[in-house]
Amino acid sequence: MRALVLASLRSGFGASVAADLVAAHDKLIGEFRKGDAESALNAAGKFVEHALRAIEYARTGTAPSEIKSVSATVKTIENDGKLPESLRLLAPRIAAAMVFDIRSKRGAAQGNQPALHRCRSGGTGRLLDSCRVHSLVPRRG
Repeated sequence: MRALVLASLRSGFGASVAADLVAAHDKLIGEFRKGDAESALNAAGKFVEHALRAIEYARTGTAPSEIKSVSATVKTIENDGKLPESLRLLAPRIAAAMVFDIRSKRGAAQGNQPALHRCRSGGTGRLLDSCRVHSLVPRRG
């Protein structure tokens, strides 16, 4: 399945951008499964950055080496009427709102440990539902 997803992404975003996006997703899943809230939230932010790089590749034919400002990049993408609505509006807004904002508000980007402790359930180390990214990771029993 991974190979099929990677091949599909390569056709639209180029080999390097597709590999970076899949690697960022794999890291996000791995950190989430370990139950490491801070690392999972940081990996989620990196995934968003790589997703925006992929959209920039589709928009301009080249991917920036990094995303300096998520909000500025999203605004630029939204203003490009040549992109299909799914790439122009849906993907950037969902990525920014559902992943990047959660990461920033939880304080992972600044290493804010007290905010991360609120993600934990009674010291058990299990993540609460408010810290899960439901659209990316299936609920574990």
